[in-house]
Amino acid sequence: MPAPWYIQVEPARACNLHCPHCVPIERGGFMAMDTFTRIMNNNPNVQYVKLQGLGEPLLNPHLSTMAAYAKSKGCLTEIISNGTMCPEQDLLDHIDTYVVSMETCDPEKYRSIRGISIDYVTCTLDSLIGRFKGKVGINCVLTGDTTEDDVEALKEFAKKYNAT
Repeated sequence: MPAPWYIQVEPARACNLHCPHCVPIERGGFMAMDTFTRIMNNNPNVQYVKLQGLGEPLLNPHLSTMAAYAKSKGCLTEIISNGTMCPEQDLLDHIDTYVVSMETCDPEKYRSIRGISIDYVTCTLDSLIGRFKGKVGINCVLTGDTTEDDVEALKEFAKKYNAT
C-alpha cells in the first residue's frame, strides 16, 4: 500500500467549549511534539497536513512548532478551530488554510449550542483580515440543531470573509 499523501492529526483532545455534540467524547490532553515529528517522519510522502480533531488545536502549546515542521517538510497545512481563540501570528505564518467550525450564524442559536457568544468567532475572523495570507473557510457542523436555513446563512456569512 502506498504511503499517504494526506494526514489528519489531532493536536488536542482538550477544548475550551462543551458543545452538546462533543461532550460525550472522552477528553484528554495534547499531542507531544515528538509524536508529531515521528508521524511526519514515518510518512515521507505526505503533502497535506490537517491539524484538527475532537479538541481545540489552538490549546496545544506546540501547535505553531508542529505547523512549522510540516511546512519545513514541504507540506500544505490546514487548521480547523472552533474560532473562539485568536491565533498567534507565528501560527498563521505556517498555515495555508484556516477553517472555523460553526453550526449556525444566528447569535441566539449559537449561544444555545456552544454556550458562548458568536462575537468570539467574528472577532477571530476579523482578526485574520490583513494578518493571514492563506485561505479562510467555514466548516458547517451539522448537528440535530442545524437547519437548511443555517447552512444557507453560513454560506452568506462566509462571503463576508471571502471564505469557502
